[in-house]
Amino acid sequence: MYYQFLSIAPNDVSLDMIKVLSADEFIEFGCNEFLFYESDNNTTYVFRINFEYHCSPFKQVLSIDNILAVGHENNFYLFDLEKNKPISTIATEGYFGHMYIHEEYFYVADAYGIKCVNLLGEIIWSNDNLAIDGVVINSFEDGKILGSGEWDPPGGWREFILSIKSGKLIS
Repeated sequence: MYYQFLSIAPNDVSLDMIKVLSADEFIEFGCNEFLFYESDNNTTYVFRINFEYHCSPFKQVLSIDNILAVGHENNFYLFDLEKNKPISTIATEGYFGHMYIHEEYFYVADAYGIKCVNLLGEIIWSNDNLAIDGVVINSFEDGKILGSGEWDPPGGWREFILSIKSGKLIS
């Protein structure tokens, strides 16, 4: 897998080859960026992402089977590469931070918390009270999520442990 975010579409790509990753309601937003993605089987895709304003330096792409996951600005996108259509767009709180895959689920970290999302784009649970300026997951262990949230920027990180099934704080 190879990906690159670009400010303009590659010259050798025709308009009919570009797929819109963001939801239809974002089509009128004045900002856009392109995602060049090459899958493990060397299939190439180009996506346009429409967004309202720049709010995050973090961008990330992961995949499970034919499902492409993209974190960009203040949204998390799922796209079905086999069916060639968007699955869902999920707004993050504050800004997109990082995403992780564990046992066929995506864990999306943002400014305040984590969302657990299945491959259908459904939010299984959400905990938005883990930080005020960024959350990271350090590991998944024995049915728990071990992570850190920044409560006193810069550098005021506090560790947490969550239930992987419910997202509830254990400690």
